[in-house]
Amino acid sequence: GTQAASYLLTSQLPVPSYAQLPVAVAGIGVVVRATMLGIRFEEVCVVFACAAACFFRKVALDGYLRQLPPACAFAVGLIFGGFVLPRVVVGLAYYFLPLAEISDMWVLMSSFAGVERLRVMTTELMIATVNIQVPLGFLGIAFLRRSQERQNRLLEIANGKLDGRGYTHLVVRYIFMVALPYMMQRTAMESVNGYVYGLFSRDLEMALRVEALLPAEGALLAAVGESNHTAASFAASLSSVASTSYGIVERKLFSLPKLALLPGMLCSKPWLVATVLPVSIALDAGKSQLVGFLSTRIEAYAQEIQELSDRRDRIEQHDTKHEELIRRGDIGELTRTRWQTLTKRLAELSMRSSALQSVRSFINWLYWQDFMTPGFECALGFLLEVQHITNVDIYLYIRVVEDSIDTLLTRSRLQAELASMETHAKRLRELQTGLAAVQARGRAVCQVEGSSDALRLIDVGFSRGPNMHVHIPSLTLQPGAIYAVTGANGCGKSTFVKAVCSDLGDAAAISGSI
Repeated sequence: GTQAASYLLTSQLPVPSYAQLPVAVAGIGVVVRATMLGIRFEEVCVVFACAAACFFRKVALDGYLRQLPPACAFAVGLIFGGFVLPRVVVGLAYYFLPLAEISDMWVLMSSFAGVERLRVMTTELMIATVNIQVPLGFLGIAFLRRSQERQNRLLEIANGKLDGRGYTHLVVRYIFMVALPYMMQRTAMESVNGYVYGLFSRDLEMALRVEALLPAEGALLAAVGESNHTAASFAASLSSVASTSYGIVERKLFSLPKLALLPGMLCSKPWLVATVLPVSIALDAGKSQLVGFLSTRIEAYAQEIQELSDRRDRIEQHDTKHEELIRRGDIGELTRTRWQTLTKRLAELSMRSSALQSVRSFINWLYWQDFMTPGFECALGFLLEVQHITNVDIYLYIRVVEDSIDTLLTRSRLQAELASMETHAKRLRELQTGLAAVQARGRAVCQVEGSSDALRLIDVGFSRGPNMHVHIPSLTLQPGAIYAVTGANGCGKSTFVKAVCSDLGDAAAISGSI
């Protein structure tokens, strides 16, 4: 709240605009309360009602609503902001922004870290992020203006108003008075933000590796052993889900100050905004469809590459461990063929994925360079004509329009990231299912019967790895007899003996009766 008030008070606002200060402070208070304690929809409606009432009253005072007295305009804004605007804003937010996906990812992460613990971790992270990214957004606006001002002074050399030495002095002052302080402040604050997120990521990974897989009541490593992935792969997926969700929120908070400049453009040239934005959105939507198709294919390749890579690692570790058996069994050629097949397949998939990524990057660059930038320049020409902006605001308002379009098309522009996040989420849901199955799996009941010396196995089942599942409906082993257990490598012979000897530990739970 103090940061918001300081920015409002130091930004040379006209006197009538100071009426917006209580609304801004109230808004910051709602954000803080929502972050720390949660918030009800009615409280959001109150804030929107106050903001809309102040806006309508100022519009009436400025003479735009000639037939409506300021008091009536205030009442209309209060009703509109309290009953209509919140529902429209929330609906549009869920439509344009991936809020539902981020919410689903939060629920998924809470299944490993715990709801209450993750809420506390998220609160600490968001308090730091809001207090860093929003002020940095304001600093970014000032930096863009000063940078454009420096570039405009270069044109004065051609007009004879400035010589090369004078421009050099100007650049030196810009470097030491603008660029260097901005770089140092942003580097320092982004480092703090990165450190806070690092703590969040560390605690999240610890919750998966230690508390989810190795709980106090017994290890659940069988869920990893019976899957096609390693514990490191699951930890990387959890980290990817968290970083993608957080990155979306962080970028939107940083662009928030620039988005606040859009209403001024709308009031100055409403027909221009109503024309430029829909056309830009239509072009972007077409591009997004093509990029989305490429992203889907790239993500499918990435998933297959990850599964094959984990499988190859397991095979190489197994074959390396049993090198002597491979040599004695004279199956070196078979092993070589298997390694070669997996390596060729992985290389083929990697090349296909790389080619599609190059095509996607070229489409994005060509679209921005040859379509969007010229369109923005036409819009800025009209704004310069009506003197809504000056020549030092050109690059800033290009970013304003781009950030506005990016907000409206967040879901389509982030198709690649969202598809990747869903792939990692699918892997984590598989781990969820595996953990639940291991927890629900019963332990073998061992009983000693005085009436018989035989060893009887009834409905015994156990698993190890993704491919070995053994079920023994009924088996009786008589004392004094010699038995041979035969089968291929990896079919469960050693695990069966360990099960009979109760030497499996927690790595592979068994069910049934012995």
